Amino acid sequence: MTTLKHLLASVLYLSISLCHASDDINELGKDLENLEVFDSKPKFVVNVIAYVPTPSVLPDQDSSDEEDDHTFEPESFDFDENDLTTYPFRTIKPGKKELYDEKELGIVERVDCEEPNILLDKEKSRVVFPFLHKLKTQAFDRHDNLQFSSSLRTVIGLNRPRSLSTRLNNVLFQEMAASKNLSDPILEPYYSRFAFFWNYRWFDKKDNCVPYQQVRKFYKQLKRKSPKKAKVFRKMTEQKTLVPYQGLREYVKNHASTKHFITEFRGKSPSSRIYLSLLDSDTLNFNSIFSSYLRIIKQNPQAITAMTTGYIFQGNGYDEDYPFHIASEIDRKIRVSVARHLPLGVYYPEPNLCILVPTGHKTLPESFIDPKLNGACESVALLRSVKKRTGTLFVFADDNPLVTTVPERARLTKSHKTEIEFSDEFKKGASPTERDIERLKHVSQSHFNSYVLLTNLYINRAFKMTDKNFGHFKGILNKFYKTPTHENFIELRQYVSQETLNSLSRAFEDVKQIINEFIEENQRTLNEETIIQILEDKGIDLSTIEKEKMQIFADESVTKLISDDVLDLDELIEAPIQALRDILYDQEIFELMEEYNVPFSEALSLYNDCEENLDGFQTTIDLRDVLLLNNFCEENGEDFLELAEKAQEFLGLGETIENFIKLYQDDPLHIECMIGDPTDIGLDQAPDIDPVVMEYLDEDDIAWIREQLGETDQVLFDTNLGLNDEYDEEDDDRYGEEYDYGNDEDYPENSDPETDGENDF
Repeated sequence: MTTLKHLLASVLYLSISLCHASDDINELGKDLENLEVFDSKPKFVVNVIAYVPTPSVLPDQDSSDEEDDHTFEPESFDFDENDLTTYPFRTIKPGKKELYDEKELGIVERVDCEEPNILLDKEKSRVVFPFLHKLKTQAFDRHDNLQFSSSLRTVIGLNRPRSLSTRLNNVLFQEMAASKNLSDPILEPYYSRFAFFWNYRWFDKKDNCVPYQQVRKFYKQLKRKSPKKAKVFRKMTEQKTLVPYQGLREYVKNHASTKHFITEFRGKSPSSRIYLSLLDSDTLNFNSIFSSYLRIIKQNPQAITAMTTGYIFQGNGYDEDYPFHIASEIDRKIRVSVARHLPLGVYYPEPNLCILVPTGHKTLPESFIDPKLNGACESVALLRSVKKRTGTLFVFADDNPLVTTVPERARLTKSHKTEIEFSDEFKKGASPTERDIERLKHVSQSHFNSYVLLTNLYINRAFKMTDKNFGHFKGILNKFYKTPTHENFIELRQYVSQETLNSLSRAFEDVKQIINEFIEENQRTLNEETIIQILEDKGIDLSTIEKEKMQIFADESVTKLISDDVLDLDELIEAPIQALRDILYDQEIFELMEEYNVPFSEALSLYNDCEENLDGFQTTIDLRDVLLLNNFCEENGEDFLELAEKAQEFLGLGETIENFIKLYQDDPLHIECMIGDPTDIGLDQAPDIDPVVMEYLDEDDIAWIREQLGETDQVLFDTNLGLNDEYDEEDDDRYGEEYDYGNDEDYPENSDPETDGENDF
């Protein structure tokens, strides 16, 4: 019965691969689930902490105010809006000299909000529906699409800080109402969403904790007195708190919905490995990461404990985010490289991380909470505990990364919280300057920064060290990273094992190679600076020019020709990239253009003619040949395109354009015979075949042509080729009586013409 079941499952699976209709795929996918054909496939329960952003237009309901009930002293309302130290309530304690330099950590309520009574259209959902729709279409490659329903479940924890403003709090309830019933059969059974608040810590002037209700009462009375002042009070206090990321992830991890889906998978697929997958709601493109994870798991026979493919930021060569995109690419490249030698020696990003749920557990037994990390670094808090399991395997894979938005923290320097500024040209797609490259290192969490790299080597406790003072150890590690001398090697050996030291050494070598290659391939050259200046002088917007074109223009020889006005930059900008490569990257072409006085525009026109009129022309003939052939055509009044078509076939035989021109000048029939069938040409000309064609015919060809002719044409054919004389001579040899036998020198030695002739019969 089991064999029959799996046979039927295979047939259904084949049917699905041939089926494109979503409804049919969904129904067949359910059939496959029922047959448990996916028992051994890994399963993923996605956990999402989804902050619900404030919309441009707030919900209609206005927050209320209250009459002054004399609960608060009159002077409490008389504070300086610009001075937090005068506020009667605040979300932060004053530091030294009354400077507010330390934010407090928010507190997660750990209580779900009640479902709203109203139901809004799913199109009004700004978080849940867009996220799930994107996940469905982007989580897997096309051939893995069925895995969405069979191997993926999603738990979304909608959240916001509890505000003093009712209208702001209602933003959370509005998203709940819009995502209450998505009425989408492809999504609905496979997700769960709930909502909860997290709270600010409120303090009075004496730094005593006060409840939210007391502060809200004050706010409502202040609003009655001065709505403008109340708004300032709320904004100034509510922006001074650290988001409790650890607590948010912990609450979603332990939520009943997460445990329900893991238990469901355990029941349906007992042999499957189940992973808790951490994602964020601001993901732009999931980039088939779950197909990547299926590949990674398949490549590793050992059960992977935790894995990631990392992330990259959005941004192309035409917007402000392009430098951050480049920063994320080199950061990820370094992380992947280091992790090959020290699997836990890099930061594993929370927005894209899978952790194996141990058998017998309904969720991860380890916690995201670590008070020492001040509410952040959730993956660090978790992995420090996870690595204590037996037989662990951690993988930072070089496979499809997730694409996400650039967070605000990434735009600011860590030390001074000032905006990271890049050159305008770099933001528009040009290569980075030396200063730009230095600034790339300041993007948050970037392992391109040696300080971050060295710190994160030990952040997950990837190895054991004898010195408990990591600051001291990092100083020695930094010396070895910058100058890997034997003395520094010996000094570092006192703190770590030989195996760890070897891994560190190999990792550092790889990182330096990646950085050197990046700088060598990307740093802006003087030639590019020259081109940028010319563009600015011409008033041309750099963002309109493709990056690869800029690289072509910055080639030393091309830059010189542009600077000397030999090449018109406007014409180059309009030209296709492939044409620029073929024309500008060949010194011989430049020389031919100069010799024949061919401007770039004409060379490009010739190139375009060939591309447009001759299929595959550029695979057998290059622009050098085009220029030589064009010059020959102009001098001899030949049609260029007609001759170029023949040249294409001729060069396809391994010949040269010079030989083509030489043979064509001698007689075009040479070309026709070489690229065509000389036998056909001979037959068309018969009974009078041109001597040039005869050069390409052998005896068999001639005999075949003769057989195709009529009796009269055969006689003419024989006469024209002198074949009649040949036949007469043959007859003379055979019938000796018709010849003069008087000359003995005509006979072979020891021969008798009479007897020899007789023997022939």
